[in-house]
Amino acid sequence: MINSKVFVLMCSFIFLMSFSLAVPPVTTVFTGDVGINIETQFMSVYKYGEARFSTIYLSNSSTGHAMNITTNPSIECYVYLRDSQGFEVMILEADPHLDHWDLNGSSGGLTPIGSYAWTVRCEDYDAEVGGTVGGYFDITESGVELNAQSIFANFIFLLFFCGLLISLYKYKSTVNLEQQYDKVLTKYKNNQFKGVLGGIWHEFMRDTFIMVYLISWLIGIVLLDVAFNFGMSTIYTYFSVIMNVMSVGFVLIGIVFLARMAEILFKLKDDFDDDSWGIVK
Repeated sequence: MINSKVFVLMCSFIFLMSFSLAVPPVTTVFTGDVGINIETQFMSVYKYGEARFSTIYLSNSSTGHAMNITTNPSIECYVYLRDSQGFEVMILEADPHLDHWDLNGSSGGLTPIGSYAWTVRCEDYDAEVGGTVGGYFDITESGVELNAQSIFANFIFLLFFCGLLISLYKYKSTVNLEQQYDKVLTKYKNNQFKGVLGGIWHEFMRDTFIMVYLISWLIGIVLLDVAFNFGMSTIYTYFSVIMNVMSVGFVLIGIVFLARMAEILFKLKDDFDDDSWGIVK
């Protein structure tokens, strides 16, 4: 009898504990992030005076589905522009289209040279969702982004070409070119190819106009690139004119070069021994 009572009590205790340990059912379902993804195209650098047009595409951040004025007619998008000091300089509303929004950048040409931060904010006021994206861009005279590599490369080229000019001047002022020419004739008397090369080098060292012109033209190209990259418009304009004139002058230099080569070859033919050249007078 006692055992029966103990058994009944234990069953009752287990039955009551099952109620106290039961887990309530799940009533909340996670639906993911709710908001607007914004994709837009802003360049990192713009040329001073040019317009800045951009396109905005929107999608649901939870489903990835595209959003437009048909699916979400109450969406509005704005771009906020701030200068490098953080002052707001422009607020522009985007124009809606069937599948995207446009930023009319025709007034962008009035923005001064400098660094700017931009923010695009889009909101659907009916669905109470929105999204924000931002970034930076620079406005330069040339529309080219400066980098340390290009500056370093221009500096190296300038040093190299200027060094060539200085070396050319020192060589011509310290070496007795007539004695050098006699040494070439003696040393390469039996080697026609090296003799011709040595004689041509000697003649160009004696009359360095063509070499100086070529090196100066290369220096001008480097300086033109420097003026362009740093937005020095006035200097760039002057250098452009000078380089155009020098480029046309290459035609005349080419004619002078060919005439000079012919003169050098005839001179070498007369100066080398006839036996060395195989010439019978």
